[in-house]
Amino acid sequence: MRAPFGEEGPIPNHAWHRPIVQRLFEYFTLHHSRPLARDQILEELWSKAEPSTAAVTFRTVFSWLRNALEPHLRAKAPSRYFQVEGDVYLFDPLDRVQIDTAEFAATIRGVLNDASHHDVPPLPQNLVNALTAYRPLLPGLVLEE
Repeated sequence: MRAPFGEEGPIPNHAWHRPIVQRLFEYFTLHHSRPLARDQILEELWSKAEPSTAAVTFRTVFSWLRNALEPHLRAKAPSRYFQVEGDVYLFDPLDRVQIDTAEFAATIRGVLNDASHHDVPPLPQNLVNALTAYRPLLPGLVLEE
């Protein structure tokens, strides 16, 4: 994955506050442009915590994430990256964010589709480029706390 960008360019490591902020960012990017109920987020990321504790933790971590992406955004101001309606969260509602994993998946789908027309399909250059450029989503991110 290319370095995550916020409104001011690449997000520096210190802006994430804690690994859980990066994990929440990763979660939202993996669910790009899909509405997510808060209960679903809490269940998938904080299933072992008491519901009230998970809700408070999520609010805090979500605030840190918004701050990492848009450091000059006022607390209650609308975000360019999130749409929140009630208990439903949507990352990148205007489809402005370019996510390399989505591009990678689209390239693979295209190659697999083309492969059905060949006995031994050639490797297209965009697939070779995607495989060469592949890096872990957030290198060094600890997924368990």
